[in-house]
Amino acid sequence: MMLRRSATTAAVVLALALPTWAGHESPFDPSYYPHEIRIETLTPAAAAGPLGRAAIHAMIGGNPYAGRPTPPDVAPVESFGAYVVLTVNPARLKDRDTRCAAVRRATGLLAVKPGFVFAPYPVTPYHPDYLAHADLAAAARQAAVPSTGGSSTGNLVVTARDPTAAALLGTAAARAGTAGWDVRVETVSLRDLLAAHATRFAGWIGPPWLKDGWYDAYLLMAGSVGDRAARSEIDRAYGRLTSGEPRGETEPVNLQRRLVSLLRQGCERAVAGYTTRREYYSTAYSPGVENVGFDSYDGFDSAIFVRTAKLKDFPWNGVLRLGIAAPAGAPAAAPWNPVAGFGDPFGRLVWAAVGDPAMLPSPYGGGWIANRIGSWETWSVKFQRAFGGVTVPDASRHEVDVPEDAVLPRPGSGALDRVGAGRRAADVVEYRVLASAFHDGTVMSPADVLYPFAFAYRWGTPPPRSGAAGAGRASRTYDPVVDRVTVLVRRYLAGIKIVRIQKVVRDLGADLKIRYDVPIVRVYLGYAGADAYTPLVAMPWSTVPWHVLALIDEAARRGIGTLSPEAAQALGTPALDLVRSPAQEARLAALVGEFASSGYVPEALRGIVTPAEARARWRALAAFYREHHHLLVTNGPYRLDHWSQGTAVLGVFRDLSYPLGVGSFDKQVYPRRASVGTVAVRGGRIEFRPVVERLFKYDRYYKMVTEPLGSNTSGAYDDIAAVCRYVVIGRDGQVVKTGVVPAPANGAFSFDPGDGLPRGGYTIWLTVSVNDNLMNPDIKTVAYRR
Repeated sequence: MMLRRSATTAAVVLALALPTWAGHESPFDPSYYPHEIRIETLTPAAAAGPLGRAAIHAMIGGNPYAGRPTPPDVAPVESFGAYVVLTVNPARLKDRDTRCAAVRRATGLLAVKPGFVFAPYPVTPYHPDYLAHADLAAAARQAAVPSTGGSSTGNLVVTARDPTAAALLGTAAARAGTAGWDVRVETVSLRDLLAAHATRFAGWIGPPWLKDGWYDAYLLMAGSVGDRAARSEIDRAYGRLTSGEPRGETEPVNLQRRLVSLLRQGCERAVAGYTTRREYYSTAYSPGVENVGFDSYDGFDSAIFVRTAKLKDFPWNGVLRLGIAAPAGAPAAAPWNPVAGFGDPFGRLVWAAVGDPAMLPSPYGGGWIANRIGSWETWSVKFQRAFGGVTVPDASRHEVDVPEDAVLPRPGSGALDRVGAGRRAADVVEYRVLASAFHDGTVMSPADVLYPFAFAYRWGTPPPRSGAAGAGRASRTYDPVVDRVTVLVRRYLAGIKIVRIQKVVRDLGADLKIRYDVPIVRVYLGYAGADAYTPLVAMPWSTVPWHVLALIDEAARRGIGTLSPEAAQALGTPALDLVRSPAQEARLAALVGEFASSGYVPEALRGIVTPAEARARWRALAAFYREHHHLLVTNGPYRLDHWSQGTAVLGVFRDLSYPLGVGSFDKQVYPRRASVGTVAVRGGRIEFRPVVERLFKYDRYYKMVTEPLGSNTSGAYDDIAAVCRYVVIGRDGQVVKTGVVPAPANGAFSFDPGDGLPRGGYTIWLTVSVNDNLMNPDIKTVAYRR
């Protein structure tokens, strides 16, 4: 049954027009610091001079100062670069013992050099779940020690696949002759590894475990496992982890450890370590930038960077000039469409500013941070709160009824049907949508919340075929990339309901008020896993209005362009580009005109959106196209204003309906570190006072000061939140307990990690993080007896 039109389809974000007050400056500035962002392609060598004199403010990718001194007014940030991987040739080394011996020998050939970190375990200190693997990583390090300069290979043929690998092997590298090679050393970029699985779908970023090391290990190594029984066991473990099946505190952790151990045991592929990426920005006193945030995985090529960077000469506004490592003037390779495009560094940075996902990956830690959802809560958490905050072991097993008037997209068409009676869900996510106007002036409505779900079912469901031979092939009704990136939504979605529209008033003083209409959405799921993952399974969220998604849908169906480059290659049709394809541009503009005349409403929204409302949307899009000459409309903080080959200019979207303002993510800059110090065990309690970094800022400079937690003798002004995380390992190597302890008021930790454990001996691995910075943690081990 189709969803009937109701009062909830009223437009949101109304009453936003404010008077102009002479001599008054608004206390709220929507969007972020620069009023313009200019991006251009440059080779790293060509960027060195402009960056040194602040003609550009940051260089994304590449090292302009490789082999030369860094200028005094330039500073780096460091993030994860690439895995250094050893792949064994199974045709020459057939049995496990021979492969493992070859891996150990080849690892010993690698020279320790700047930028390479020897770490022969796939979960690294840059992964937020490293603490749970720290004992296994330490054991792997002890079992494999690199050389200091590359020894003889003997009769083992070790080849290098790329220049970085060749530099690490040095003279030990050999060319593969006609007889082939035994071990191949290569670097695998983490960004490239995740690219096929972290496609931005209309503003949704997934999957929820995107930053977890066990997930990276699976993507990196599972494809090399040749033993069918081993691969089957690996896939079962991975399936359980991604299904939310493991329950409790330690079961998921032990399963993640088991998965990584299974991936390593056959020695078909092994991790020798990783490289780090250094990216540079100008710190010049007047023309440079400050307040620079970055991501532990993506560095500057991330949403957090464009939401924090501030020009020193301006409290807000100013032009932020960025370079992207590529041949000068080289065009961005990936198509500019918001469904499955923006896949190269240039496109990712453009989309980071133009798009606006519901949540962002925590830049230096695990989990996710809210962006365009004001708050969220899962039903399982509510259930536990009903019991006074006491953890209820089987809370996730209590199902909840899905309301009959909730809707669920129909596979293949995306039509939104009523769920009806008798449907149950394992969990519910309720969230507030921070709605705002789109770049074309249209106003966000509940239809914009619902339509991305319909789109996912419309294009992510393979058409029925007579056999398995055609499964997964792109067509004009199916895209395999959309299938992959929305599979969790389609697997676990049990219903969606917009509960109500909440009226919110922001009082800015001086009789200035902004009124928002905030949709409250409940998403019912058949997933009852970790609470940290559940909100991400409940998406997709879209920063793209329904009418632009409907245009993309119909353009792909009519053969104007495919949604993804993968489908383009399969079908021999260019991928859809909303900005840079003149041939597609004319046909898209004609389609907008056709829809404006007819008041076209996609099937999924019939009964929700009237033809008159649709006609207004299409006319607004046509007007936007006439003014801006492209169709890339979102409700993000920046709008694409100009572009040419190798450049893009983004203008700030300071619409008062935009709910976030300058400074919203300032707490995400300058990641602080902590060191554990001396740990004592007294009466079964762990006791220590860590030393932490704090921010001391003066004029246009800042520095980190180090002092014991709980004191403030330095004059640092920042607020910090320190927590101790620990893992308790039993003698059998299993994790028997994990815990998180917030810092007490006096800064000295004192807690009993053995509470509830049987008597016996354990090893405790612990660390302290400040403001959720989990990169390269200082970890201590403590022998503990209960």
